[in-house]
Amino acid sequence: MRLVSDERRAARGGNEEAGREPTTTGGTALDFRRYLRAKATVDARARHADVGEIFRGAVARIARRSAGAPVRVVEVGGGAGGAFGRWMELLASCSEVEFLATEADHGLLAAYHEEVTRWGAEAGLEAVASGPARVLFESALPRARRLDVRIEAAWVPEGPAGRFDVLLSQSFWDLLPRGTAVRFAHRLLEPGGLFHAALTFGGETGFEPAHPADGLVLERYHRSMGGARGGDPEAGLQLIKDFLTPGSGFRVLAAGPSPWEVTPSNGGYAADERSFLETILGFIAREIAPDREVPEAVWRSWIAARRRQLVEGRLAYRALQTDLAAERISAPSSAPR
Repeated sequence: MRLVSDERRAARGGNEEAGREPTTTGGTALDFRRYLRAKATVDARARHADVGEIFRGAVARIARRSAGAPVRVVEVGGGAGGAFGRWMELLASCSEVEFLATEADHGLLAAYHEEVTRWGAEAGLEAVASGPARVLFESALPRARRLDVRIEAAWVPEGPAGRFDVLLSQSFWDLLPRGTAVRFAHRLLEPGGLFHAALTFGGETGFEPAHPADGLVLERYHRSMGGARGGDPEAGLQLIKDFLTPGSGFRVLAAGPSPWEVTPSNGGYAADERSFLETILGFIAREIAPDREVPEAVWRSWIAARRRQLVEGRLAYRALQTDLAAERISAPSSAPR
């Protein structure tokens, strides 16, 4: 069973087939690589600062108690590596890290490798070993540091349970069935391990100015993310509920909203955020076009109006998302619902 749609996969990292850029209804190309670059400023603005700082402090405690052993980290759904730089900020207290990134789309592995290499060069770290699925960095100054990054084509890594200290993800859990995050976290993390889910979609999308068809179009768009595709369009808030559930085996360290927000200023948009919005509209068009519950004249009018407002520098956008940090404290005594 396919668990994700192409456009939801694209929203976190790319398309099923590397290099292929399908067109939306209306003929606008979905340039996924440009989209990934464009959304970097949106992601950075959205992240919940307090959740990040609390998680960073928890990582520092793990680093101190590791007694010289490497901190073992896994990122699931790593896409094209768009969050890698952020993860390195949160792991900065760790002198030695074994980092495994997983991504089911083979076409994105090379892009992830490129991102890791670029980050290392900017950070002044020397790559002492490098291959298609691995980069090893070592540095003596300003302090001894070793970072071993491996990239694996998989949804989640195989191997024994409890083999990681930290589990990371960004814009991922809404692609999978409800309750999956807690189960995966228990399988991957050892007791005392840390879980961090950033920018998890929470089921609300809004545009300004208002349009008469907003309710119908956006409700059907959200519904398309679940159903037979197996995703959970309300995952952002549901994730927090699941980890707070008594018997989940986790202690929530921090949680908070991290909405994507794009607002025009003086008739334009910051950085390349206009192209980010163009792609978001493309995602919606692709989902709504085959939906018989939305008359063709209605969705075409809605898309045309939104694209016109975008060109005119009048379109604002907001999507509800959440950030969550949690610590595994025990085995689960009940499954979240």
